[in-house]
Amino acid sequence: MALAYTITGTGDTVLLVHGFCESKEMWETFVEPLSQKYRVIAIDLPGFGKSRMNFKQPSMSDLARSVAETLNLLKVQKFVFIGHSLGGYIGLEFASQNPHKLKGLGLFHSSAFADTEEKKANRTKSVEFIREHGSEQYVKNLFGDLFSEANKSSLSETIERLTEKAMEIEPEYIARALVAMRERQDYTEILSNMACPVLLIAGEDDSAVPLEMSEKQSTLPKKPTSHILPNVGHMGMFEAPTETLKMIEDFAELCFKEKGTTWDKE
Repeated sequence: MALAYTITGTGDTVLLVHGFCESKEMWETFVEPLSQKYRVIAIDLPGFGKSRMNFKQPSMSDLARSVAETLNLLKVQKFVFIGHSLGGYIGLEFASQNPHKLKGLGLFHSSAFADTEEKKANRTKSVEFIREHGSEQYVKNLFGDLFSEANKSSLSETIERLTEKAMEIEPEYIARALVAMRERQDYTEILSNMACPVLLIAGEDDSAVPLEMSEKQSTLPKKPTSHILPNVGHMGMFEAPTETLKMIEDFAELCFKEKGTTWDKE
């Protein structure tokens, strides 16, 4: 299933994959500067933005295959994958299916660990609530909780804009995405065995991916580049845009300069 996408720039490919209840529009301030050196592809995941949801209940494997099918249509061979939150989960699943295609993987406020039992239970409650009452109240509470308290006031318009866009998503698609996240596997072994470089961007105040979890997973990759952002929650592209853009730029440069690795021997 081909996904909605934009392509900007030329050269080596950097793929930007948004998170839960988001769309490719979240990367708009990153695309132009990255496209000065790279071909930047930003996609809408199934059910979000302009992409249709054709799955009765998608798994992470289904979502990763949707990304792979879109890249195959675009004849993308090797690239750097940057995934925010849910996008990072999909990046890890993609790595398990197509490791030879990755020049690098960026986990932007994301985690290789499976949900805890408590988080699974919370997702189940959210799914039941959405299916009974709709998604309006759920979405109204979603994004405010993802920003650091230090930034909520100054970024109130951003939070409002994200909320308004998420209101346009079909409630059932939100529920299905929650189930997919709840049921995902633990990817720590995949992360540990990856041959390509891995970028890990974490927020010190992230309520969705706790700092302790981010610190633990930063020790897993063979070639890690790890950053912890002070006074940042789960939305670093808005809370620390200059810093996180530079992190991605530096990481892409590292990945495309690296030679002599297994994926360069094909």
